[in-house]
Amino acid sequence: MNRVCLALLIASAAACGQDESDPLTPPPPPRTQPKIESGSFNVASTLVFNGCDLSTVWDGTYEIQIDSTSFSMGPWVGSWDASTLRASGESEHEKLVVRYCTITTWTAVYITFSSENEFTGSVVYRRRLAGECREDLKPCGTSWVIAGVRL
Repeated sequence: MNRVCLALLIASAAACGQDESDPLTPPPPPRTQPKIESGSFNVASTLVFNGCDLSTVWDGTYEIQIDSTSFSMGPWVGSWDASTLRASGESEHEKLVVRYCTITTWTAVYITFSSENEFTGSVVYRRRLAGECREDLKPCGTSWVIAGVRL
């Protein structure tokens, strides 16, 4: 009886020490990022923070252009990272100089694709002031959440 128990104990200890992975089964292939092609996207926006009292709506159809490192969408031009499926772009800065006050405004967009046909992100508007500006002018920011679907 002791020999049977000893044999069972040794067999169970050996079984516990074995690697459960099968050396004959290859590991799964690495997950590849989808390739995002340029195209038209329908975009919906939701205002989430309105520090500038803006009523802008970014809803509409946008032509998105993507190449190996650059990105453009409507008024925004910027960079594309295929490894993270992220794009960021900025509109041209508008600068208005009134006497001793300089007002600079621009918008930026940040998007991340979840598939070849969908993305989410944000649009941010900024107004900065420099110099001696009127009391009623203040720097500000406003932001929207956006979602896009390929047409």
